[in-house]
Amino acid sequence: MVRADYRLLTEHLGVNHMRLVMGVSMGGMHSWVMGEMYPDFMDALMPIACLPVEIAGQNRLWRKFITELISSDPAWNGGDYEGQPITALSGALSLVQTMFSAPVDYQTLYPTRAAMDQFVEELLPHVSEYDANDQLFAWNSSYSYNPEPSLHLIQASLTAVNTADDLMNPPELGILEHAIQHKMRPGLGKAVVVPLSNETIGHGSYIKAKLWEDELQMLLSRTKK
Repeated sequence: MVRADYRLLTEHLGVNHMRLVMGVSMGGMHSWVMGEMYPDFMDALMPIACLPVEIAGQNRLWRKFITELISSDPAWNGGDYEGQPITALSGALSLVQTMFSAPVDYQTLYPTRAAMDQFVEELLPHVSEYDANDQLFAWNSSYSYNPEPSLHLIQASLTAVNTADDLMNPPELGILEHAIQHKMRPGLGKAVVVPLSNETIGHGSYIKAKLWEDELQMLLSRTKK
């Protein structure tokens, strides 16, 4: 995917250098990898809501559950289905929704059992709008992702941002800080964990630019030529 991004930019759009390569979630994962594969292609890197290591531990657990739920459902029929395997797809998407959530945010939004039950009841009818094979492809696409061994190849200044309530990338693991301090070239990277607040919403906090815009401005300032 990263190679395709690069070829699109260079061969089709005629872009030979990037001021900034920035992405969120899987796009952030792409940013880490692009910095390794094409180290002189950009001035700065800003991956958000991701970690520069292989998908393991809890982050692999729920993804594996998703793919197993779908592929083990007889209605999936090896991917050759006429109608969506709704039971498996409902379970899989429920896991996705849970991992995208944040305890404080959801307790604020849905402070009663009835409120949360209503949210679920309104959400489940939309399951049929999703495609099982598409979900399998999406959640399996990071299977070989592991930029950690090649982080030393990155030459661009980098600021990586996560939030404290991101269930997919829990800061208590210390993975982001360790990777930047011990795997990258000294002084090149910066790890930022945005504290829990009434503005953060878990993994999806990346949609709120005000949470990371100051870090972006500082990154652009220190890489200005």
